Amino acid sequence: MWADWRTRNRLPFAHGLGVEVEARDLSFGYRLDPKLRQDTLAAGVVYSWRRFPLFQPYAKFLPGRGSMDFRAIAPGVDHATRDLLIWGGGIEYSGWRKFRIRGDYEYQFWIHFLQEHHQHALNPQGFTVGVSYALDLGRRWKR
Repeated sequence: MWADWRTRNRLPFAHGLGVEVEARDLSFGYRLDPKLRQDTLAAGVVYSWRRFPLFQPYAKFLPGRGSMDFRAIAPGVDHATRDLLIWGGGIEYSGWRKFRIRGDYEYQFWIHFLQEHHQHALNPQGFTVGVSYALDLGRRWKR
């Protein structure tokens, strides 16, 4: 799940910049192996290139927090909660009316995951596809 707020034409000096909040719950197969689960919550900046009428590429950087359950690798070591950094990007396609289709790639850095002196010991990455609906809240706030 994600939510974006973009400046559009309201702030000319920040054209293309926006804010994104993202939450993920990766519990696929949780019934088969309840010790495999990952949740993340992150918020940061997104930059969009608005040069194409139907396609809109973007890049994002989101610091956040992640929690993971896994099979025990040592007695009592089966969970970790860490800070993380997310780099990514993708493309949005303007579909029917205010609906958009979004293809997203992201690469995560879980800082100090299970190793207190080695950064980036876990780096999950992947692609997602989703559908969004564009709300135009700006009309309501115009004077």
